[in-house]
Amino acid sequence: MNMKKYFLFFAFVTASIMANAQYPQMPEEKPNIEVTGSAEMEVEPDEIFVNIILREKNKGGDRGRIEVQEDLLLQKLKENGLDINNLSLSGADGELQHRVFRKNKVITEKKLLMKLKNAGEVNKLFQLLDELEIEDAGIARTSHSKLEQFRKEVKVNAMKAAKEKATYLLESIGEQAGKPLVVREQQHTYPSNIYASNLALQEVVVTGYGTSQAAKGLEGQLGFTKIKIRSEIFAKFEIK
Repeated sequence: MNMKKYFLFFAFVTASIMANAQYPQMPEEKPNIEVTGSAEMEVEPDEIFVNIILREKNKGGDRGRIEVQEDLLLQKLKENGLDINNLSLSGADGELQHRVFRKNKVITEKKLLMKLKNAGEVNKLFQLLDELEIEDAGIARTSHSKLEQFRKEVKVNAMKAAKEKATYLLESIGEQAGKPLVVREQQHTYPSNIYASNLALQEVVVTGYGTSQAAKGLEGQLGFTKIKIRSEIFAKFEIK
């Protein structure tokens, strides 16, 4: 009986050692503080993209042909000081498109995209489109030429805000923030109005297009909604 008890005890000890070897104890987590820092920035857009659709017209003779409309558009852009290099084809194919309109009527159209710098240029563009009787145009989106740089700045400021928050919270109880243990970017860093038109953009179209006489001299009054960039950073700091 004593020998049997000895072997049972030995088996129990061996099993415990093997279990501890397979499942080592996790080290005790250091005291820490978890915070979230946020930052925002608003910038005036300096890239305004306008869709322009040229459609073949039955009236007007040669002036109704798409090729002629495009040549006249380029001429007017030059005359008004707008850079024709900012005018490009819109769409992957870059070819004339044929669209069925009503009953058995096919309309040939060409889609263009014009990049402008400010509301004054937008107003000027829609005035000359009105003069050329190009009726289908609208603002597609707004952006900024330094958007990526601004995104980085906002993220850095959000990280600094997280460290500052951890610092003053711990100082209020006589402690100090140590090195970061975890840093994680929250998914809130994209501008709010880059990829969608809004009422402010539509108002510019209404003011600048189809009312060229009333819109003259209003360049300084036209504006666009600012692009808002926001970032949130989650961080866990060691408590010294």
